[in-house]
Amino acid sequence: MGTVFQAYRFVLDPTPEQEVVLRSNCGAQRFAFNWGLGLVKANLAQREAERSYGIAEELLTPAVSWSAYGLRKLWNQVKDAIAPWWTENSKETYSSGLADLAQGLKNWADSRNGTRKGAKVRFPRGKSKHRARARRFPRALPQGFRWWRSWSRLPPGRGIQSSVGAVTSGISAYIATESPSRSA
Repeated sequence: MGTVFQAYRFVLDPTPEQEVVLRSNCGAQRFAFNWGLGLVKANLAQREAERSYGIAEELLTPAVSWSAYGLRKLWNQVKDAIAPWWTENSKETYSSGLADLAQGLKNWADSRNGTRKGAKVRFPRGKSKHRARARRFPRALPQGFRWWRSWSRLPPGRGIQSSVGAVTSGISAYIATESPSRSA
C-alpha cells in the first residue's frame, strides 16, 4: 500500500498585472525546457555524426546528463549569456522546465528500452507558446505569489480570484497538497 497525494486544479482569474507575471513565468519555464531539449538533441546528433566517422566510443563528445540536476547545473553555467532576463522570474520556474524535460527523456528512454509499461513514448518535442497554456509550479510559484490553503495570496494581502466554473483568462494552475490525503 502506498500513499496517495491529492492534487487540485484551479482556474485563476488574475488581475492584468498578475497575468503578466504568470505569463512571464510560463514563458521562462518553456524557454528552459526548449533550451535543454536543444542541447540534448545537438549532443545526440554530434555523437551520432562522430560514430558515423568511425570514432571510438571512448573518444566521442561526452554525453549530456539527462538528469534534472545535470541539466540545471548546465543551465546555471550559461543562463547569464543566453537569458540575461532570467532574474525577472523565480529560479524554480527554470528548474521546473528542466525537471519536466528530464522526466520526458527518462520516459522515452524507458519506453525505448522496454522497461516502461504502456504505450510507446516518443522523444520529447519543443514547447510552443500557442499549444498549451496550463503550467505547473511544483516547487515555487512565480515571485510574489504563494498558496494559502485553497486560495492564493499576494504579499500585501491582495488575493487572486479563482473561479470554478468559467475560465476567464485561460490560465490554469496545478497545486499539490503538502500532506497525503489517504492511504491506497
